[in-house]
Amino acid sequence: MSRQRSAGIRGFFAIPNRGKQDFLLLVQIRIHRLLERAKRRLRLHHPASQCGQFQTQTIVILENMKSQYKLGRWTAAAALLVIIAAASCARKPKAAQRGDIAEAAIASYVAPDDLDEYYVFYSGGQSGNVYVAGLPSMRHIATIPVFTPYPGNGYGFDKETKAMLGGFTWGDVHHPAISKTNGDYDGRWLFVNDNANDRMARIDLRDFKTRQIFGPMPDVSGNHGSTFVTNNTEYILGASRFSIPLPKGTYAPIEEYATKYKGV
Repeated sequence: MSRQRSAGIRGFFAIPNRGKQDFLLLVQIRIHRLLERAKRRLRLHHPASQCGQFQTQTIVILENMKSQYKLGRWTAAAALLVIIAAASCARKPKAAQRGDIAEAAIASYVAPDDLDEYYVFYSGGQSGNVYVAGLPSMRHIATIPVFTPYPGNGYGFDKETKAMLGGFTWGDVHHPAISKTNGDYDGRWLFVNDNANDRMARIDLRDFKTRQIFGPMPDVSGNHGSTFVTNNTEYILGASRFSIPLPKGTYAPIEEYATKYKGV
């Protein structure tokens, strides 16, 4: 058995006498490149990591290997082992990172039938809707149709909501704002803007339904800076994104921009 194993090893590394020096030179060049690549990868890692000491020792070993003029099969095998060990050490920070992600996932976990501590109301952009999620779980709780017909619950198809949409079939929701009392959020209403069609909407937070759509506003073009409210919700800000000649629909040459183009 010992003879066969030894013969097998000799056969694996056996090199014909013809061209043997050229072959060893090619192997030496290849191993040299592998060692340089391994050394670069080791230096990319933070020196304060748990593999820092191992990296320093490995780089010394790699330098010693490079300095050897003759490169035999055992030196090549040792180089490969060093490279494999270095790669294994480099993978450890990723495992630690996965552990951090797992801890964050546990911290945001909300069991079934349990309630999130907060609601998040976020704009749906050109869907024309508002979305509701729980925090910290970020589970989707509801879709509130606002500026767009929504077949899922018939919004925009019955007489009342169809009239409220005013013939528009889409909108661009950007900035939700909650009503206030004495400067504090009171949770009564959610206001959102329609950046595309210069409108605002009021949503009842008792049942997550749109109750009113205001606009299009005649002196606003691109209702982007909206819908922020004052401390007791007396006023809602609606700001024009683009300056245009007023009233809407009139024309003025661009040379008269400074005097004829207006924005609120």
